[in-house]
Amino acid sequence: MRAKEVKPTLIVAGTHQVYGPCNPVEIMQHSDDLANDQDKTSPNAPRVAQIGTMPLFVALEGKNRVELFKKFRRRMRVLVTKTEFPSCQDINIIKFRPWSVYGVKYKSKVCMLPFPKIVIPLLRAYGVEGEQSDFLWKARTYYNNARADALAAIIHQPGAIPC
Repeated sequence: MRAKEVKPTLIVAGTHQVYGPCNPVEIMQHSDDLANDQDKTSPNAPRVAQIGTMPLFVALEGKNRVELFKKFRRRMRVLVTKTEFPSCQDINIIKFRPWSVYGVKYKSKVCMLPFPKIVIPLLRAYGVEGEQSDFLWKARTYYNNARADALAAIIHQPGAIPC
């Protein structure tokens, strides 16, 4: 884990709790002070996970503060934890006919994409090229199940990230 300044627009976050009135400038400065390489033990230090080599981060702690930094268009100092993510050459996008639903293939595992309009542009920006086409009559059912599971995770666990 290392301290780094990040554009808050590159951080996926949400609101976990609602707090009372506050001084935004003081909160942002205090947040930046908590994220430093010397002391990484504060439970309130803003923490993010970086997804592979992508310039994309997921807020682990400090979700509300991310929105505050976005509002004030100010870079945010965070503690970054690297996470593993397959290289773009190892991922394939699959379009299932006849339903035009999408999945991704990594090694021998295929997963349906519950939100393809969001994920496919991210994968393309990451460098995933090409697209396979396959016929799978039950693909629509698999897609509906994947989407329902992802939405249930979001609704029942605030702050949860569906996988």
